[in-house]
Amino acid sequence: MGRRGGPHRGPRGPLEFTTVLLAVQLAACSGSAVPVGSIGSAAGPSSEPTDDSAGGPSGASGSAAVPRGWQGTITFHAVLNTATDDTSTSGQGVFQDTTVSHSLTKADVTDAFTVSGVDPADMTFGIDSVKLSGPVANHGTTLERSVFDSDKHNALGCHYTEEVGSEVSGSWTGNSTGPGEIRFLDDGSYTIRIGVGGDLQTGEMPPSPQLPKRLWDTTTIVEGAAIDCPPPGPVENTTDGPVVEWASSILGSSGSITGKLDPANPGSVVDGSAKFDITLPQATLTVTWHLVHDGPITLPHS
Repeated sequence: MGRRGGPHRGPRGPLEFTTVLLAVQLAACSGSAVPVGSIGSAAGPSSEPTDDSAGGPSGASGSAAVPRGWQGTITFHAVLNTATDDTSTSGQGVFQDTTVSHSLTKADVTDAFTVSGVDPADMTFGIDSVKLSGPVANHGTTLERSVFDSDKHNALGCHYTEEVGSEVSGSWTGNSTGPGEIRFLDDGSYTIRIGVGGDLQTGEMPPSPQLPKRLWDTTTIVEGAAIDCPPPGPVENTTDGPVVEWASSILGSSGSITGKLDPANPGSVVDGSAKFDITLPQATLTVTWHLVHDGPITLPHS
């Protein structure tokens, strides 16, 4: 039976320095995007600067605000839940074989970025871009199961059924760092880009989780002598990576969403959410973000 090799399969490993552009309205994406929720602006309550007991803007991490600084969170949540069935035949007459395949893929993965940044040193023309960085906590569960059931005959007169299958299942947690950026235009529009970047010094990514994997090949005699029928295949226990490890990797750079603040009064908070239907792998991705600036945001200007 066909088996995938090693833990580093195509989309399973993290995409190093993968970046994702975030905001409210989809400009272009390989899947369809449906914005949900709303973006805070000067016209809405989420954009008005408020003070907490620590003297910083509400929504910050709880510590005093950094002068001209940014604090906040960006969260990616990916959910996969697909099941397919298929039937095929081969051969002719008594030697015709019928195979029924069943595939199930389920996963729930979250990347939670905690980021901070500081306005550019030269504020003569406002804030055109701010570098964001910070830790990202990753956790998820997965179940990927494929089973092929065949009804077969051989030349020795044996009629038997064969089941060939594989299953990867388990949960994991992980941590890395996430470099990113927020960029503004003078009309109040902005983009946010963030991705898993590995070690800040070397760029090396943390090792991918290795989950239990089982491979099997079993036969059941329907008619015929055991000596004329194929024996059961081996059962192999090994490991493999999850179908999706980092939720922030599945959107990639092919999708672009943009949002806009009120240029007359942008406030001090940038927040919102967006939902995407991804085609490969088939998944639903929800992205939420909440970034708080120390004081009103100064948009770029001439």
